[in-house]
Amino acid sequence: MRSRVKARPALEGLALVLLVAAPAHGGLSASGGTRAAGIPVFARKYRTSCSTCHTAAPKLNVLGEAFRLNGYRFPENDVLLRKEEPVPLGAEPWKDLWPRAIWPGELPGTPPLSLRVVSDAQVTRDESADFTWTFRFPNEVYLLSGGTLGEAIGFFLEGEWTPEGGIEIIQAKVLFQDPLPFLADRALNLWVGLQNLYLFTLGDRQIDRAARERLLWGGFDLSELVLRNTATGDSLRSKNELQLRLSQPGIEVNGVMGRRAFYAVGLTQGSAELGTDNNNRKDLYYKVRTKLGGLALDGSYDADGAPVVGTGGQLFDRALILEHFGYLGGFPVANGAQDTHRTFGLAARWLNGPLDLGAGYVWGENENPW
Repeated sequence: MRSRVKARPALEGLALVLLVAAPAHGGLSASGGTRAAGIPVFARKYRTSCSTCHTAAPKLNVLGEAFRLNGYRFPENDVLLRKEEPVPLGAEPWKDLWPRAIWPGELPGTPPLSLRVVSDAQVTRDESADFTWTFRFPNEVYLLSGGTLGEAIGFFLEGEWTPEGGIEIIQAKVLFQDPLPFLADRALNLWVGLQNLYLFTLGDRQIDRAARERLLWGGFDLSELVLRNTATGDSLRSKNELQLRLSQPGIEVNGVMGRRAFYAVGLTQGSAELGTDNNNRKDLYYKVRTKLGGLALDGSYDADGAPVVGTGGQLFDRALILEHFGYLGGFPVANGAQDTHRTFGLAARWLNGPLDLGAGYVWGENENPW
């Protein structure tokens, strides 16, 4: 990432990522904040292995991404795959009496909870200090929950504990799939709650991330950029601490159109930390994506298409993914002023068996950061 400051300061970023998928090892994960949208709860619910939806956990394969977009249901033959018996909340005829009677939904048959404990050892080498090494047992503890409530509602919860940060809720969202029955299947869904915005799949920490490194554009915040006058010693630091990779409380409308096109529009809090909105206004974002070849976004293949199966039964793909996002918002800085900002990104990913090659460009501008 390179930075520049003009009369209207702007930030630009260029990212190039090369990811090669490796065989999955169940629930193993590296330390350093790795978080997955696929969890052991789903493996228990559908009586399948982690490699059904992952290449190298937490990296999702093409079926895992279709599973996520479909509200944590397999896009094809979900009823046939499900082995766990749910707990019904009422008889089917109650649907005709709703809202004067309880909607006959269902609850998971077993507690939908998973626990992940990440431990590591930290080694420090510094020319000015003695060599040190520290056991970090545990370094991170995750509480993960997810599942479905009937035919059209999904949910996901992700909590994290670290020695430095204590307890933090990363995601807590409810997914209403196809709330308008007169529209085509999967054409419109409503996701509400604390959620990852998934602005890009390229390098995303829950979709595409197979290593500890993060792309700089998502983790950068303007307050890290300090301007200094070498003559006077004065300095300027912005109060805009927003990072686009952070989960945000928000409402998102999304859908799959024509099997191979995905869209989403959302309103989010736009603050750096959870709690009351810091400027009583909401940020707007949108994202669009298309996939050419391979497994379509709705989980289906073309008539002449077929899965690409690798070593150990891993599911791969041969496809080109094009994606674009825009984020428009505001952040309070000093003396009641607002820093109006906007960020746009464009990326492409080429999948060819175990090879996952991607390149993206992200451009952002801040009107009044100081």
